[in-house]
Amino acid sequence: MKVKVRVFGYLRNYISSNTKEIEVEIDQQSDLLDLFEFLGIPEKELEFNILLINGRNFPKHKKLSEGDIVSIIPLADGG
Repeated sequence: MKVKVRVFGYLRNYISSNTKEIEVEIDQQSDLLDLFEFLGIPEKELEFNILLINGRNFPKHKKLSEGDIVSIIPLADGG
């Protein structure tokens, strides 16, 4: 299934694109943890970021659906 991922701040260093939004194809039963693994973002980063699916906050085991927009926002970045 395809989902859009919006990555902000220093987390863009983990993906191979300089854009804020990418579209990825992942397995049907994937959750946020699976998505992070697919993107190569360490699981420890889940503790320090806001995770939104379609603009709503969800736990890391929330299953994703076709067409979801996942936003990964650092609590603090830059200065």
